[in-house]
Amino acid sequence: MSSCNISGPIHSSLAMLQELLVIRLNLNSISSPVPEFFANFSNLNVLELSSCKLSGRFPKNIFQIQTLNALHISNNQDLHGFLPNFLHHASLHTMNLSNTNFFGRLPGSVSNLKSLSTLDLSNCQFNETLPISMSELTQLVHLDLSFNKFIGPLPSFKMAKNLKYFSLLHNNLTGDIPSTHFEGLANLLTLNLGDNSLNGKVPMSLFTLPSLQELTLSHNGFDGPLDEFPNVSSSKLQLIDLGNNKLEGPIPVSVFHLKGLHFLQLSGNEFNGTIQLDMIQRLHNLHTLGLSHNKLSVNISFSDDHDLSSLPNVKFILLASCNLREFPKFLRNQPQLNAIDLNLTRSGGLTL
Repeated sequence: MSSCNISGPIHSSLAMLQELLVIRLNLNSISSPVPEFFANFSNLNVLELSSCKLSGRFPKNIFQIQTLNALHISNNQDLHGFLPNFLHHASLHTMNLSNTNFFGRLPGSVSNLKSLSTLDLSNCQFNETLPISMSELTQLVHLDLSFNKFIGPLPSFKMAKNLKYFSLLHNNLTGDIPSTHFEGLANLLTLNLGDNSLNGKVPMSLFTLPSLQELTLSHNGFDGPLDEFPNVSSSKLQLIDLGNNKLEGPIPVSVFHLKGLHFLQLSGNEFNGTIQLDMIQRLHNLHTLGLSHNKLSVNISFSDDHDLSSLPNVKFILLASCNLREFPKFLRNQPQLNAIDLNLTRSGGLTL
């Protein structure tokens, strides 16, 4: 009965239907707490109450229904609660609590959810450290814990061989990332650890993941140089965001051989050296380039017959403090260009 314009609280007469297997009431205006009697539905497989304007505390015993496979209660900002200890032999394979006010810790007993493939706790109020036992969730495909208050080190997820999407964006994680933590994740498409307090060297093993398309490590404390990228010819990377860290040394030349790259953000680091224009123009699919506020120089000199349209998809160019002495002529011939930042903090003048 999703999207049926149902309003008001769930009637108590529903408690009589204890043999129900599926309850789908998404996108209605229930505007009330979740009934406690749902926990008595011992055969329940699916409970979907997303975007129902629910309020109050969610009954914790619902999490312990042994037959429950899928629980969707997302997008109920006035709904709160915490996660109890999960029972052995639980059947949950999908749990989505995103955009609610759930709080507290993620219990170590989460490892009892052996079938869990989707866990979305994004935009909640969870805190404390992530349990090491998460490494036992071998069936994970989608893991989103972004926009919470998790602290401490990152557990290893190398046993989750089916993992495709992983985000811990905007938490308070600390420590480094051991090179083995994501080892062998051949199906991983997206890895987002931005906006934390992680540090140490960026493990180059991340760039060897064969299916990885998006890597975000921005707004952390990663430092040291970047080694040359291995396996560039077979890389599927489309997005690299390492902005606002403490990375130093030259930018690896191999970055400019990632032909599928659409988004490259390296601003706000301590990279040095000179970037030649023809290196940038190898990235024919690029739509965003950020090199601002490093210790870099960008050499924009070129011959008269240089192809001025070699970045046909570029929309955003960020070259502030890159020692530019004249306006880059190639930017005058870019049909998709939306924004340029050439703020000159070092060069002392610009020739148009």
